[in-house]
Amino acid sequence: MRNAVSLLTGAGGFIGAHLAQRLVAAGDPVHVIVRPSTSLARLAPFVDRLVVHRIDLADRAEIRRCLAGIRPRRVFHLAAETRLPAQPSFAAARAAAGTYLQPALNLLEPLAELAEPPDVVVRAGTIAEYGRAELPYSETRRAFPTTPYGAGMLATTDSIAMLAPLMPFPVVTARLALCYGPGQATSFLIPALVEACMANRPITVQRPLDRRDLLHVTMPSMPCCTSRGWRPGISAPSTSAPASRPPWPRSRSGSPHWPAALPVS
Repeated sequence: MRNAVSLLTGAGGFIGAHLAQRLVAAGDPVHVIVRPSTSLARLAPFVDRLVVHRIDLADRAEIRRCLAGIRPRRVFHLAAETRLPAQPSFAAARAAAGTYLQPALNLLEPLAELAEPPDVVVRAGTIAEYGRAELPYSETRRAFPTTPYGAGMLATTDSIAMLAPLMPFPVVTARLALCYGPGQATSFLIPALVEACMANRPITVQRPLDRRDLLHVTMPSMPCCTSRGWRPGISAPSTSAPASRPPWPRSRSGSPHWPAALPVS
């Protein structure tokens, strides 16, 4: 019986690096696919326990060759650009197809052709796919994305669902809530808030009355999706969605206190 090899794309990113560390800690062999230009700084503490493949997911031939040598049991597809222009445009819509759909197809097709295909593929989706959908979000209602990012990710989700009969393994798309945690760039909400509060300077929060579902990056959302019984598309929230406006809880020193992880029921 082959080893329980895990393959992870997008390992150089914020969520990918945390997931890679978790997989390494589990003790199974871990292979990661990163772009040739990707920095491995986030992986540095445990990179010697990874097998790193520097491949562009646009290179179908190289991806096919790589997968034939790995024969993974579990695949986590996290590689995705999150910083497309927020405003809809024809140019952004065209770019979204090449940014999200094509890489996913380039990965899934050769996986499906393996003599020993994986047991499961877990893909990181996003709550941006829901857009203007009715609250609370449900997988049984239509999504209405409002950004090129959300539309591109939803197109990929729907294309994978269409191709499901051709694949000898389930593909689970976990639509992650707003992730935060150690090592996240300060261009994202929670690090930006913490940095501003620590520097005692003002910060503008768009739509402060919105309730924002915050998911700590160490929560086991992605590994849990490999368990039996998950549906092809799932929402992965924290079950706690605080508003962005004050008052925020304070530590004894008077600084804003952000919990290591929000409660999960």
